[in-house]
Amino acid sequence: MMRAQITHSRSETAQSENQAIFNSDHMPAVISKVRAGSELSEEELIRYQSYFRSFNRNRDNVLWQYREGFLSENVPHSIRAAIQSVVGSNALSRDIWDRTKSAYSSEYVAFVDQVLNDL
Repeated sequence: MMRAQITHSRSETAQSENQAIFNSDHMPAVISKVRAGSELSEEELIRYQSYFRSFNRNRDNVLWQYREGFLSENVPHSIRAAIQSVVGSNALSRDIWDRTKSAYSSEYVAFVDQVLNDL
């Protein structure tokens, strides 16, 4: 029952994240600018940093759930791919990661830093 609840919660969280992005008037353009390496306005930077923190907070939680035995063996692979796509794909995200990583669990920080070192 606990595994089913966690799986359902993860699915709802992922869906909510995606809906927030594709329903937003701002985030798709901000993410596109970040991926292209374009400079962000102050407002865009605030939006991206909020998105970035939410992204990492969710992955930190998922990694904890995996380590507690609640999730399947494919979870580290999916977290790794997401980190490569968001954190490791551009200089801005790496800079934000370096400045904010103390806000996450030491296990997650080690995991992300290893993914980034492997790139």
